[in-house]
Amino acid sequence: MSAIQKLILGILAILMVVTGGWNQETMNRLREDAGLTRVQALENAPPLLAFSTVALGGFRGLIANYLWMRANRLQIDGKYFELVQLSDWITKLQPNFAHVWKHLAWNMSYNISRNFKSAEDRWSWVESGIDLLRDEAIPINPNQSILYEELAWIFHDKMGKKIDDAHYYFKEVWAQEFNEHVMRYASLDNLIDPINAEEKRSSERLVQVHRMDPAFMKKVNEIYGPLDWRITDSHAIYWAAMGLEKCRDRNIVLKRAIWQSMKAVLDRGRLIVNPGNQSLEYGPNLAVADKVDQIMLDLIRETPDKKEYISRAHRNFLEDATYYFYTHNNLVDSNRYYEKLHEMYPEAVEAGVSLDNFVIERVVTFADLNPNRARLLVEGYLQKFYYYFAIGEDEQAEGSLLMASRIHEKYNNKVAERIQEIGLPPIREMSIQKASEIIRGIPEFNGNMVLSLRSRMQDFNELAEELLGETQTRPEE
Repeated sequence: MSAIQKLILGILAILMVVTGGWNQETMNRLREDAGLTRVQALENAPPLLAFSTVALGGFRGLIANYLWMRANRLQIDGKYFELVQLSDWITKLQPNFAHVWKHLAWNMSYNISRNFKSAEDRWSWVESGIDLLRDEAIPINPNQSILYEELAWIFHDKMGKKIDDAHYYFKEVWAQEFNEHVMRYASLDNLIDPINAEEKRSSERLVQVHRMDPAFMKKVNEIYGPLDWRITDSHAIYWAAMGLEKCRDRNIVLKRAIWQSMKAVLDRGRLIVNPGNQSLEYGPNLAVADKVDQIMLDLIRETPDKKEYISRAHRNFLEDATYYFYTHNNLVDSNRYYEKLHEMYPEAVEAGVSLDNFVIERVVTFADLNPNRARLLVEGYLQKFYYYFAIGEDEQAEGSLLMASRIHEKYNNKVAERIQEIGLPPIREMSIQKASEIIRGIPEFNGNMVLSLRSRMQDFNELAEELLGETQTRPEE
């Protein structure tokens, strides 16, 4: 082959490479415009990988498959930190592969976070999992239900439950964020239409930082509330409801996420701020009880294949609602739920058992007739009474005093023949003794709470006279 022929072939080869590169760029641009692939270069990836993803274009899926197999091996080996970077590359190679986003967020929030001792470090990884789903994955994949499901699960399970030793810290950080920066100066209506600078800042923070729509929050609140947006389970409900709004698949899974979070709101969805030391506590949000009941009944009807499982949960809900309303001194609603429990699940209630006995037997059995155990229970509810009374939670205080007096009455009736030997002192005497202990000083009551208690003693005397006087003459059922 002559030198001229070699030169011509070389020029042709160069032209083919240039033309092919130009065509590849055009094809990549057309594919990106059509939403078929994404061709942006990877960040923080090894040079060879970054070059390959651009050069191979449509072959990015092959690279992602290889990295996914490698990621599975790292998961098995427990190399979670390496897995984070690898998963990040996969999401950039295939950003519409929702399962990778879900896996990466779960890995951050659950696996990596537990490798740290401090609550602050654990929270940083839990928050990273939330940010990944909320700020990156969902905007790219707004119709992928598993992303909403996973985000709701982190709020409900990782932050809301007690599975992590740092769960109180997670809850406190979230409550303070929404109390100080979002809901402090504005109602939902004013977040939708701010009327001053503070409300505008709160609305902007809600939208820009938390990616939440205040109008949709109001809709969620009307359907499932009233919700306290300082509570993590309220956000679980929001994102599951948003998934129902955006997605057509896995609706039953998202509805199940809503009722699980709604049940949690019933259990712990009311934030109580102790005015003495500003600590946060969580009590039942009884205002959502009827809505939880209806959601669960709807699911039982819509999913006959899951009827047994959801019915068990519904039975437990009815028992809890009966107990919660009773211990908040709302005997009307307590009896309403007790009758519904008896009607729908007769096996849950022995024939002839009164509401009083059902609630009391739920927390204590008198089979051993142990006076020490009975005294501890009565004193425990008396202490709860004084605690809630001191911080102004009168409804729960009244319920605690009612429980103390009922347990006391039932136990003494059970041991009537041995009352001198193992009976409890009169309830009034036990109440005065507990008040004396509190005033002298116990860890649960700081100085401000004791002062509050002292200032409300007249109210206490009237309340005690009404409740304890009533229970002293109540006949055994």
